[in-house]
Amino acid sequence: MRDYIIENPEIIEEALGVLQTRSQEAEAKARASAVVAEQDALFQSEDDLAMGNHRR
Repeated sequence: MRDYIIENPEIIEEALGVLQTRSQEAEAKARASAVVAEQDALFQSEDDLAMGNHRR
């Protein structure tokens, strides 16, 4: 395996690219999950402005 890598070092660059892509996808999923988990706190507040015939 060592000899193959030495003869084809570009596979390391390719593997690092795949690793970076996977890491970015995992971070995006974590951010999306955090928004979903905290959506009430993010989008609804007792201090929100209500005008007109708004009932709680």
